[in-house]
Amino acid sequence: MKTYIKVLLSTLFLFVSILAMSSVYAMSDANLTIVTPVTTSTLTINIPINCSFNLGGTLENYTTARLYMRSRSGTTGNSTWTPIKTEGGLALANTTSYDFVSVFNTTSLEDYIDYQLNCSVHNGTRYLSKVTSNLIVGNTVPTAPTSLDPVSNEVNKSSTRNIDFSATVVNRETTNCTLFFPNLNPGLSSYKMTNTAGSCTYQVSAMPEQSYDYYIQASDGTDTTNSATTRFTVRSDSNPAVVMSLGEEPSFVLEDKPTAMSIVDRVVSGIKGEKGGAPVWFWIALIVATIIVYFKFIKK
Repeated sequence: MKTYIKVLLSTLFLFVSILAMSSVYAMSDANLTIVTPVTTSTLTINIPINCSFNLGGTLENYTTARLYMRSRSGTTGNSTWTPIKTEGGLALANTTSYDFVSVFNTTSLEDYIDYQLNCSVHNGTRYLSKVTSNLIVGNTVPTAPTSLDPVSNEVNKSSTRNIDFSATVVNRETTNCTLFFPNLNPGLSSYKMTNTAGSCTYQVSAMPEQSYDYYIQASDGTDTTNSATTRFTVRSDSNPAVVMSLGEEPSFVLEDKPTAMSIVDRVVSGIKGEKGGAPVWFWIALIVATIIVYFKFIKK
């Protein structure tokens, strides 16, 4: 019975302790305020950051304050919490209010629309933090994509007609790339490309045989820039006869076989020639005249 009571009391004490710690941390978090920037702010180049810590009577002395930033979606290369500012050697007592003010150069971050800012204070074993979300890093407008492939006026011969598209972009300025077909398209007018370390790629499968105009758009989530428009032709190796081109008549590749027209041409060419020093037409007329005289006069 005594053992049972001891276990019950120990469990009750542990529960109360955990509840007390949770209450303290909840109170403490409410005393941290990110004054600037506010949610949905656009951050450009040098931004002011102000975190206010009102620690009156909540927890023990804090010695370090830090700022962190990350891109929440993982779309950019800044997807983990990265320290952007640290102040150490502080002595934030139980009743201390502290304003952590800093100016941050955002050019070290890729442009995008889903950044988070974390302000925190540490004392070696415990920390308090506050997070604001949906911050937009907009250092600059993306540079237009270059080195497009397929290149201009290329005739792409392929038995499968699976065509690879690619372009080079400035990685820290560009989060997404999109392939657009402004005129004739192979099924859709646009395709989302993969952006890997500044190289945007996409493969369109089984493209119909014809000429296409396309361009590639670079985006940082808010601003966009288009490449130059490029025209190229898709043609299957197994069917070289007809190629349709935008705004052009069909062009035909004919095999070297006799046709009715070529036979007539040869006959006419023969009639225009000579035989035995006289034109061929003279001999034909002479034969026809001989036959008429025979049946009309002689045979009677």
